[in-house]
Amino acid sequence: MCRLRRSIVGNGSDELIQILCTTLAGLSTAVLAPFCHMYCSSALNCGYRVIEVPLDDRFDLDLESMLAVIRKDKPVLTFLSYPNNPTGNCFDAGKIE
Repeated sequence: MCRLRRSIVGNGSDELIQILCTTLAGLSTAVLAPFCHMYCSSALNCGYRVIEVPLDDRFDLDLESMLAVIRKDKPVLTFLSYPNNPTGNCFDAGKIE
């Protein structure tokens, strides 16, 4: 199977986040993020509904809650800050996969 890979070049992560939100606008009404950050501003500016799923008590991804949102709302983008900002921790690799 051939996998198509694409690269995007930008002037920092904020611009790349804005490019992603703008490019995919209209494909879904929702964006998923563990907490509000630059993702929220860009997503809201593009007309998305931002769905926040708080981190668990160990500041890791709440996988079950995230999967429930993904199944129900089918967000066009899921943003994960790695290492996480502002906690500085790295999420469990198995949960990310």
